[in-house]
Amino acid sequence: MHLKSLLFIVNICTILPIRLLYCYLVILIKYKRSLRGTICTRTFMRESFILTSDDAFAEVINPLLNWCVSYLCGKPETLQYCTTTEDRLIFDKELGLTEIDTIIDVKYRWFKMPDGFDPRNDDILIYFHGGGYAVAMSPSTLTFLGNLSKKFPKLAIIMLDYSLTLGPDSKKFPAQLLEGLGIYDYVINTLHCENVILMGESSGGNLELALLNYLITNTTIPLPKKAVLISPWANPSKMDRYNKRQEKELEMLDCVTFDGSIDFKDRLLGPELRNECLPLVDILYHFDPKVWYKILDVCSIYVTYGKDEILRPQIEHLIDKFADTHPDKFNEITDVSGYEGGCHIEPLLVSDKNMDSWSQHGAVSGILQFIEK
Repeated sequence: MHLKSLLFIVNICTILPIRLLYCYLVILIKYKRSLRGTICTRTFMRESFILTSDDAFAEVINPLLNWCVSYLCGKPETLQYCTTTEDRLIFDKELGLTEIDTIIDVKYRWFKMPDGFDPRNDDILIYFHGGGYAVAMSPSTLTFLGNLSKKFPKLAIIMLDYSLTLGPDSKKFPAQLLEGLGIYDYVINTLHCENVILMGESSGGNLELALLNYLITNTTIPLPKKAVLISPWANPSKMDRYNKRQEKELEMLDCVTFDGSIDFKDRLLGPELRNECLPLVDILYHFDPKVWYKILDVCSIYVTYGKDEILRPQIEHLIDKFADTHPDKFNEITDVSGYEGGCHIEPLLVSDKNMDSWSQHGAVSGILQFIEK
């Protein structure tokens, strides 16, 4: 174990409690906000990430998260996806990436496969977790999906366990997109599912947007019928930046930071592409109305975000783009939830085991209504 990983453990035990106490006092006194709800959770997440390092992610955080998820949900399975000549030509032509593997290992986990599942009539949810492409799936994701499964007992749920940008088997872009394509191809062409719903949070939302874009422009694979974007990271390379004082104030109520988001982006793209603004990464910056008109015409999209999150400007810009592109298919009133007082990935942090109160929570109810309709 590297020294930085040991230092992280020491900092978590010593410095973190002091930082948390300070943040809680600022939130109570300066912002006059209660510590109820997800405030404590989001503060803990943000302050912990500030104290971490690449070594700590790879040697402490991700192994711990993977152990927890495997214990709760079982170890991941692996399928092989054969990239097409067209796949390799696209990345070679657009990005100069010539080392695209012909066969890609795609790891996934079944959260639930209901008895008697009918691929022609029943819904299947493909879930893409968040974490800036660097952090492993969190148990909070399983809590959210567990409640979702109770609400929709006939819903099959499969989770992509995509390659992370940190760790012994780390991979950069476009590995995650190709793995997303692989799991989607498996659900469509091997399981023969006809009612597919995509859902992703944060970087998982970015992957979801990239996959939709890729499917419509580069394949003949049918699109999903629905897509839920939870706090989507729509512009990793084009963050809305402010002065340091403003950024610190905005970060105080969220679970992520501006500098942390840039670090995640740099890890995804690597040194060769970190200064590039890529069409299949910065979806909003390269938004093509003609492409998204075709997507929205077939695939219903729902966007949810928190009014306290630092990604709010780019998410609201994406929402405006959707509404302007196809107003008959995307409505800013019925297909959007901007939760007042909510942070980044707020629905994932609502850990209420009471199904009635969970279903009625402002950050969750819109998602449930969208899936149900």
